[in-house]
Amino acid sequence: MSFPLLLGVWLLAAPEAPEAAQDNLPIDLRWEAPAECPGQGEVEAELARIARVRPGLAPARLNATVEIKKVKDELRLELRTDRDGRRGARELRGRDCRALMRGATLVLALAFGPGVELLSFDEPAPKVPGLSPARRTRTSSPSAARVSSVVFEEAAPEADTRGSIGVDGRLGFGWLPGPALGIGLLAQIAGEMWGLGLLATVWFPHREVVDPVLEARFVATTASALVCAHPWQAIVRLNICGGLSAGLIYGSAQGSDRDQSQLAPWYGAQAHLDLSLAWEAPLSPYLSADLSVGAYRPRFQIIGAGDVHESPRAIPAVGLGVMLEL
Repeated sequence: MSFPLLLGVWLLAAPEAPEAAQDNLPIDLRWEAPAECPGQGEVEAELARIARVRPGLAPARLNATVEIKKVKDELRLELRTDRDGRRGARELRGRDCRALMRGATLVLALAFGPGVELLSFDEPAPKVPGLSPARRTRTSSPSAARVSSVVFEEAAPEADTRGSIGVDGRLGFGWLPGPALGIGLLAQIAGEMWGLGLLATVWFPHREVVDPVLEARFVATTASALVCAHPWQAIVRLNICGGLSAGLIYGSAQGSDRDQSQLAPWYGAQAHLDLSLAWEAPLSPYLSADLSVGAYRPRFQIIGAGDVHESPRAIPAVGLGVMLEL
């Protein structure tokens, strides 16, 4: 057999040459995900499957960080990119890690801009033993053509904030003489790891017997502005808060021959902690505890009977109620 004929047979039987090196996407990727999710190698392979560099173009290198976290019973994917100083961010949510990975690779492909073309949005075909994969070709589907022309724009991450309102029954020690019962309203706006809160409480009237014919009656209301941190949000959500608190305490004497009443202010600092169930239902029970430390301590006296109440320096309180997620 002649040499030209042998050469022709060898060329026909030889496998296809690999695609040009320009198809390799210029990307520095950092991928962090739970163990059950696809690894970085799989992500890079999927990205190479759906996109390639346009012939004759050299897009700028893309730096990308992708992180998947478990939050409650869902997965959250946070993606951040930097290309020539243009920064972008996206957040995806879902329950299937592989679907999130495919969404992330699409966003990454679009982040290159017009220098990269999209090839396929279809699920990768399963590998069959004994068959070699077909050569990758650009899809002609209208949807792919439309999406491939989209240019990734800079965007701030979606704000992950939520609001909630809670109502609870409260027990305090020091606002009024003896243990005091009250009802509290807790409003919060919270981000991933921070929050702001407003706690208002009305303490029910309390009667203090001074002697058989003389008694004192007290009622109080308090309000606190709080800044909170959320260090733990697994099965339960823990909020640790601190802020400023102020209130009014009203006392009056009953049975005296003269009108003896006084409205006194209280102000100081407050430490607050609450624990609620981190589930999907809009209503969840919660337990709270706080400690108020007064900078000013009101003191109540009845003429002829002496002191009937003085607010202590530190006033603890606990509460049990229900929280509504807005």
